[in-house]
Amino acid sequence: MSRPPVCVKCAVDMRPEKNGFKFVEMSEGGRAYQVWDGDKWKCPRCGVEVIVGWGQRPLAGHWDEHFKPILDEATRRGEVLFERRRRDE
Repeated sequence: MSRPPVCVKCAVDMRPEKNGFKFVEMSEGGRAYQVWDGDKWKCPRCGVEVIVGWGQRPLAGHWDEHFKPILDEATRRGEVLFERRRRDE
């Protein structure tokens, strides 16, 4: 089993906040591009949150027929982060 993320500011192990947290990679034009699934962890002291443990492939891309239902359901539940930036930005 791997170790949990550590908060740099507080030097304590983070705790799982939500497994199966959906987040969206945005296109350069600011549109939803891909939906990913990961685990949201939170620092018990300062409250900073991170997403870790996400897969090698997205759940859906904007070209998939199941993209909109996945995005709509995650949005309805409040389980989606729309600000994921690409690595090179």
